[in-house]
Amino acid sequence: MAAAVSVHARLRPPVAANPAATPTSNSSLDIAGREFDYLHSVVTGSDQARTFHLIGAPLLDALRRGYSCTLLAYGQTGSGKTYTIFGPTGSLTEASLSERLDADGVPAAWGLFPRVALALLNSPNSTLHASAVEIYNEHAFDLLADRAPLSVGSKKAGRSVGG
Repeated sequence: MAAAVSVHARLRPPVAANPAATPTSNSSLDIAGREFDYLHSVVTGSDQARTFHLIGAPLLDALRRGYSCTLLAYGQTGSGKTYTIFGPTGSLTEASLSERLDADGVPAAWGLFPRVALALLNSPNSTLHASAVEIYNEHAFDLLADRAPLSVGSKKAGRSVGG
């Protein structure tokens, strides 16, 4: 079976009056006058629940059907990758559990990674093996172990949690 790749684009709100990327539909972008229409979806705004339903939920469905899944965030520094994956700084605390919850019963600020992890852990008979690795300036860091440096290929990253 051939591998399938779904490409999603999440755009942060424009910083300048002249944004570099503009959505032209739900599945295409205009970037500096050139249109890209191979995207599965274009997500705008800061609504983490909407982002999860458009990107994370389909991955979970595929995973439950037996497919291997990878969520890869790629982009330039400051483009919103960490916000999309984890949420804003300080959002993954015990205190966040008592803050405003969205319609899914999840803290509204949580990003894709904690939402997917929670959904998997709430599944019956589940075990979660997860890694969150940042590659920056040709160096790898384990984001689940306080950005501990990784030597690629020599250390197992992440943590295992049984459900």
